Amino acid sequence: MSLRKDVKDIFNKGEHIGDDMMHELFFLDSKTKDLVEKMTRQYDKVISPQDFATIAKIMSENLSVQVPVLKGFTRFFGRLAEDFVIHADPKKSAFDFEEFLKSRITGNPPPKKPKKWTQVPWVNFDGKVIEQHFTQVFEEKLSYKDKDGKWVTNILQVPQKTAPTTWEQLLNKEGKINDIVDAQKARTAFAVNGNHSNDAVLVKKFHLWGRKNDVNTGTVHDAFFTNAQDMIEAKEALRIIYAEVLSSNVIEDTLKEMLDRGLPKSLYNKYREEAIESGLIPVVGRSRIGGRLLTKEDILTKEDILRSVPKGFDENLSWYGIG
Repeated sequence: MSLRKDVKDIFNKGEHIGDDMMHELFFLDSKTKDLVEKMTRQYDKVISPQDFATIAKIMSENLSVQVPVLKGFTRFFGRLAEDFVIHADPKKSAFDFEEFLKSRITGNPPPKKPKKWTQVPWVNFDGKVIEQHFTQVFEEKLSYKDKDGKWVTNILQVPQKTAPTTWEQLLNKEGKINDIVDAQKARTAFAVNGNHSNDAVLVKKFHLWGRKNDVNTGTVHDAFFTNAQDMIEAKEALRIIYAEVLSSNVIEDTLKEMLDRGLPKSLYNKYREEAIESGLIPVVGRSRIGGRLLTKEDILTKEDILRSVPKGFDENLSWYGIG
């Protein structure tokens, strides 16, 4: 553990790996050692986690100025996910347990089982529910010889488990033991994962448009590409896609899904009210963004996105896509 901490500190701080450290890494495969030594000789060209942290700080500060509503987005959803895994009550979920017991007795197909409470639901732009799984794990070192007789050391992440209750055994005919939820992981990862999932919906819709219209499409994360001759047509398609996903508020939908799965009504009301006040669920005369009360003109509509823009390339506005 001490060695791992030293290695982590070296990479985080961008320091050089010394001979003493390489000596302690004797258990590494020879090819791995060659790579580490090569990185050592050229470490000034390697981007460290600290470099990424600096870039992220600059980006987040600029983004918070341009889009103030995003300032509390991650923290809002982090607290919501943590409260869900801690306080959601299966007995209060939208699931007919009596009907489930009848089906077990009569042998009829059971109704859909409630989701595991180590999973937190997120409703995407297309209305589909994505399950985010957050479980506790512990690390264990495993050393073994490979086929060439060399010792190999791996660090494994092993999920923590707990025995099920009698009621849980009744619901699960396979008798599986339960994962233990990691509330801290839910708090830190839920919003980021959900946001990327929404990006993926836009990407998927773009590729489906390309397939339908016989247009070659490509994407890298949430950047969109076509052949130059298809660029203007693709740009119009992206605007339509973006307008379509504005039909519903995914934050409102996610809160309702959590309520159906047993999130206490008091917590649902609390988070919904906070979402309205902060503008995540925009309501004219109630939401306040950047210290200013929201007006009707402030709320983005489909008409805003689909408004006519210059078709040429002489004005900046003509480049408007989906962001």
